[in-house]
Amino acid sequence: MASTRYTFGDDFTAADYDAVSDWAQNSAGVALATALERRLGTLVRCIPAFDLTTTTPTTIGLGDSFVGGFIAALASER
Repeated sequence: MASTRYTFGDDFTAADYDAVSDWAQNSAGVALATALERRLGTLVRCIPAFDLTTTTPTTIGLGDSFVGGFIAALASER
């Protein structure tokens, strides 16, 4: 959710939201996640962020968007 809002702003669509999940992950994040999981095993689960590119990022309210998306993801797992 936060990645979509950061990239598309307040007027993102459901199609925008769905499309972001198909984007590549940030390569530095992939390397860090891999290293942490190798070192800590099952004590940690790291999921790298998407590689986001935009000329007009939206930064206000991203924490709320992140938490909302996180809670939605947890709820859908049950």
